[in-house]
Amino acid sequence: MTDSDLPAWMQLNLDPGTIEEVVTRINRVRPNARKKLAKDIVTIAYLDAGRRLIERFFRNQAVAEDSHAFLEWLTREAICAEMERGPDPLPRQASDGSFRDRWRSKGDYLADLVAYLNWNLHREPHRRLAYDSVARLLDPETPLATATQEAAYQDLSLMAMSERLTQLAFQALAVGDPAARTAACNMYADVLQAWGETYRRLLDGRRMQLRPDAKLNELAIILSAVAEGLAMRALVEGTRNIMDDQARTSLLGTTALALLLACVDQGDGRSMRDLVNELGQRFPPATDPDQGSGSGWLTIEPSPEAGTSDP
Repeated sequence: MTDSDLPAWMQLNLDPGTIEEVVTRINRVRPNARKKLAKDIVTIAYLDAGRRLIERFFRNQAVAEDSHAFLEWLTREAICAEMERGPDPLPRQASDGSFRDRWRSKGDYLADLVAYLNWNLHREPHRRLAYDSVARLLDPETPLATATQEAAYQDLSLMAMSERLTQLAFQALAVGDPAARTAACNMYADVLQAWGETYRRLLDGRRMQLRPDAKLNELAIILSAVAEGLAMRALVEGTRNIMDDQARTSLLGTTALALLLACVDQGDGRSMRDLVNELGQRFPPATDPDQGSGSGWLTIEPSPEAGTSDP
């Protein structure tokens, strides 16, 4: 397979050589043979057929109500039929024999399908963004809050793409399959490593230290979980209450700012726990609960176009 054999979106956005690192359930004993078949354009055509079926399924609201039946419906016959309807330049010659030659079981195919979805919609774009964000976060001419919000806005923009939301929904359905779950865990490890390195370079580049009870890997997990949770909410109600495209800010950015303020040692060497306990002593509960100012409460109006992103 050469780069010219790949679909245009793959040629533009991705390094095709990395697919052999994530599609690993191919039915070959020797590593070199497995990697070669993972990059084969027929293999990619089978995987992309599964991607299209998933996207079509989750865009059909009537079918999505019975989403637990989806994995039963994703059969080898359905995948082969979809491959035969595929776009150029992907091959359309599907057969039961060539499918079985690549995957010994449905679980193996599901694992590689989850990995393929993560690869083209999550792994490479997010790893690239993590590494590219370092320069902005360490730019002395850019306020740190602005740089943080910009990195979070771009991250959440990737997460909120309709295809990415489809992948999140499918991932939730695939948790019962051990092979698919392993593929998803590997994706999380890759992305967390990239963002963890970005956070480490931010701290080192600005000579910051975390508070005693703050751990870098835990902060990376928190921000990743918040991003995915907000993306799932965008799937339901759109991005109106989550992102501001004009200001290029987001609730993920607000979370990152709060974590920076809380977790970075200001020079006192104290833990977050001690500081929160001190805060509680400075602001004890009101004798009459009705005397509270209520300033911390806000009302979130539902999006007028639930399920879609604002233009």
